[in-house]
Amino acid sequence: MAISVNSEAIGEFEFSLGRMKPEIALSVAKTMLLSDLRWVLPQVQVPSTIIQSKKDVTIPEFVAFYTRKKLGGHARVRILKDRTAFSSAYGLPYALACFE
Repeated sequence: MAISVNSEAIGEFEFSLGRMKPEIALSVAKTMLLSDLRWVLPQVQVPSTIIQSKKDVTIPEFVAFYTRKKLGGHARVRILKDRTAFSSAYGLPYALACFE
């Protein structure tokens, strides 16, 4: 499956890294760009809920459904329509609402 270049996501990621201390930015970049743990997904046997934002510019919505398909146990996907991430102080109530 081909993925097109997302200039908005690249710009946002670059801006975020630019605000960090260099050693932290390097660690974050390595974690995000070099971590590929897809091979672990079939080993996950516990029921899982995948929470994905419809407005996420860095992770396309199809990734949540790919992950659900590859997990070894039961999984469900919850798409948040009005939030972009859980990084804000208001993220927890939205996350908890996914489990209701």
